[in-house]
Amino acid sequence: AIMSYLKRFKVALVGDGRVGKTTLVNRIITNKFTKIYVPTLGVDVHPLVFTTTDGPIVFDVWDCAGQDKYSGLSSGYYINADAAIIMVSNMPLTSFNSIQKYKQEIRSVCPNIPIVVCVNNWNIAPSIISKSIVPEVGHVHISLKSKDNINELFQYLLRKLVDKNCKINT
Repeated sequence: AIMSYLKRFKVALVGDGRVGKTTLVNRIITNKFTKIYVPTLGVDVHPLVFTTTDGPIVFDVWDCAGQDKYSGLSSGYYINADAAIIMVSNMPLTSFNSIQKYKQEIRSVCPNIPIVVCVNNWNIAPSIISKSIVPEVGHVHISLKSKDNINELFQYLLRKLVDKNCKINT
């Protein structure tokens, strides 16, 4: 019952297969980096709790399957989402071609929610990123291996959802 008066936000986590969506969630939960790839079937929901200057905040992250054969339901997973993360990576680089597709899918269900593109892996040519980044969408670079900027990803969402001054306590 204590959880019920925390601020909670539903966040859809989308992107092509193998870009690191599940690894991102596991990195936050376990603080471990794993290279084993197990495709998500449908969706897994993970409540991620962050202590912030506004008190504890829960992001219910809906880790949506990136494999086309499992992604048919994904637009149903966007219903009532408060925000969305579109994850891309240089492995596979083709994931950048899907940003627009995911953005349109999300916007068709949730026209006004904040969307952030999460670029997993630093060593991607800026030209590829600037070509792929779409207007009205923020983007944050992270490294799952070193854990760089993972808090910044959720910090971006906090500024959009709670208050521009809300910060994650580290």
